[in-house]
Amino acid sequence: MNRTIQFGTSLLTSVLGLFVMLGTAQAQTGFPNKPVRLILPFAVGGSTDAMARLLAQKLSEIWGQTVLVDSKPGGTSTIGTLDLVRSPADGHTLLFVNNDFVINPNLIPNMPYDTLKDIAAVGPLARSDYVLAINASVPANNLKELIALAKSKSGQLNAASTGTGGPQHLAHELFNTMADVKIVHIPYRGAAPAMTDLLGNQVQMTFSNPMSLNAAITAGKLKGIAISGDKRSPILPNVPTFAEAGLPGYRATNWFGIVMHARTPPELINRISADIIRVQRSTDFPAQLIKSGVEPFVMNASEFSAFVREEIERIGKLIKSANIKLEQH
Repeated sequence: MNRTIQFGTSLLTSVLGLFVMLGTAQAQTGFPNKPVRLILPFAVGGSTDAMARLLAQKLSEIWGQTVLVDSKPGGTSTIGTLDLVRSPADGHTLLFVNNDFVINPNLIPNMPYDTLKDIAAVGPLARSDYVLAINASVPANNLKELIALAKSKSGQLNAASTGTGGPQHLAHELFNTMADVKIVHIPYRGAAPAMTDLLGNQVQMTFSNPMSLNAAITAGKLKGIAISGDKRSPILPNVPTFAEAGLPGYRATNWFGIVMHARTPPELINRISADIIRVQRSTDFPAQLIKSGVEPFVMNASEFSAFVREEIERIGKLIKSANIKLEQH
């Protein structure tokens, strides 16, 4: 009798397990079975929006299903991220992220979600290095001269950024730390007023992407001092890397990627990650990114997940050491 009961229980368990496997397989092979939503937690317009729409178009072609870009700006991208967390974990909702994704957990108190527990990294999309540029009237022509000037005028030079705690601000604070200088951070509400004051020498320097600085550097209004990548930019080939200029180990990158709900089946996360890599390795996609001043940034889901964890830890240490606090309004 006991053997019969055990056999019956074992058979029932096997049958149930088979149904679960078949259901999972059907869900995977059936994806996507409706339009996919790509949440953009930033305002419509500009290069980030264009990048998201380009990815949406390419994934639509691969999947044979519409991928809709849904702009949900605000809260330093937390509004759009919370929308993802509250959406079904069926793979039909993606979130476009940038550096804010790893900065926010270290800077925003009482986050409405847990970045590492509630969200799964799928894959990076593109990246751009930061150029340190100074006003043409600043009496320094290379990184060593700028560091020497900053040491002699401690607290008298200013650096513009587009907001406290943002990637530009962190690039500036990392430079302060590694070069052992004290350059004052001046936050602006947007890139345009920051550039206006930089060109007018109200602030002396900034960290920004090569594309946004190219015209002013080419015209001789700004000097390109160093770029944060491991190679020079084709847009500004005369600007040396920080390592070449005498500050090895300096690392500041603006990156973009895709994440999903953490409860999404791993097989589906890996499939979407592979499809993103397929887009990145297509014939025309890299060229279109380069025109926008960024380049493909390729990792699989596992590698990107490790990268996100490392960045949260690294940036957390920088924010703590620089005592960066969000402005209270």
